[in-house]
Amino acid sequence: MNICLEIDGVLYKSWEEAVYQEYSELRGYEGTFKKFWEEFDSMSDDEKSNCRQTPLYYNKFIPYKPIIDMLIELAKDNEISYITSRDRSLYDVTVRYLARNKFPNPEFVYHSDDFSYTTRVNEIDYLLVSNDQELVDRINKSFTAVAVSITVENKTLDVLERIYASIGK
Repeated sequence: MNICLEIDGVLYKSWEEAVYQEYSELRGYEGTFKKFWEEFDSMSDDEKSNCRQTPLYYNKFIPYKPIIDMLIELAKDNEISYITSRDRSLYDVTVRYLARNKFPNPEFVYHSDDFSYTTRVNEIDYLLVSNDQELVDRINKSFTAVAVSITVENKTLDVLERIYASIGK
């Protein structure tokens, strides 16, 4: 089986949360998370670009260890890969984060703005994505892959445990 997990929102809390946290704690932003992201588009292009390309925002959070343990177990008999829409310039940062935190196959990272296409051409059997039910519905209708939309770390572990059970382990 080929199991692919979106990094941000599935394995990693989220880039958005890391950016908001810095602006709140270090830069004195006092608005809510939702308000910050509503205002994000009004920031200068340089500031938005800086937010998107600052490696710290992609390394700030420690992953949930039971997820890593389950992925290590699944990797014994399955291909594990990762997918992200992060800028390609962050490839090395992403791979180092995965390797440092002991994720299996840290070098198998797909950078894609089209998760449906990547799922199809790489013959992914299971795709875990963050909070995108429209994408999940499109993949489940079009391909043999099983796509699941999840939003929190504990849910990620639950889904991985079901996959593990379903493939006869």
